[in-house]
Amino acid sequence: MKNQYFGDIGDYGKYGLLLFLAEHGLSISVNWYLTQDDGSSDGKFVKYLSDERFRKYSPALYDLLKKYVVDKKRRDVFVMNEIDLIPDVKYYTNPLPALDAVPADERKRRRKEWHQKALFFCAGSDLVFLDPDNGIRLEGQSVSPTDNKYVFLEEAVDYYNAGQNVVYYCHKGRRTPIQWDKYKELFRTKIPAADLIGLTFHRGTQRSYIFALQNNSAVDIRQLLNEFLASEWGNRKMFTVELI
Repeated sequence: MKNQYFGDIGDYGKYGLLLFLAEHGLSISVNWYLTQDDGSSDGKFVKYLSDERFRKYSPALYDLLKKYVVDKKRRDVFVMNEIDLIPDVKYYTNPLPALDAVPADERKRRRKEWHQKALFFCAGSDLVFLDPDNGIRLEGQSVSPTDNKYVFLEEAVDYYNAGQNVVYYCHKGRRTPIQWDKYKELFRTKIPAADLIGLTFHRGTQRSYIFALQNNSAVDIRQLLNEFLASEWGNRKMFTVELI
């Protein structure tokens, strides 16, 4: 996640989903996987905040994003820390450690230290949401500077092994349908028993949210997701099920 993305159309869907789940009883921890802005045009899809037709999906959320993005021109994830919109949520705001011009061993040490602090911070929540720039990937990489764009699979598994449900952001990108199907099932390579379900948001660029659910809570969370899809968000095809 980058501050430059805050409030774009994808954020509207993301916060709409988290708000719905929290309002229906789930406690949530959000790990932003916060990285530095890069000067690109990513996060540019904010014209929806000038189109009142989008307000019906979540009026309070829409008004909030419009206030900060349009009126105050503030693109900053810390806005979510400052307001009281999503109940029983906490945000891990420590940015990923800079890895440029750092030896490989030191990169790995910094990343592991950052991750351990995040695990401790997020402990106790029913659901942990991981929000990297580009999605999930297998660990065992070099921990190069570009690795900060990803959640390592082993990091996501650590939350699951702590007894928490996990949802992480990813996108199809240029993957073929076969590659995309395999990518969505990465969690099963480490936790075969995880109950996986996905939702995809269809405005701006395609964004998917893959849930890895604990057996003792999978039925209840699946029911909540079905109710979410029965709301305006699903009826208008903003969100659809992503088959896994």
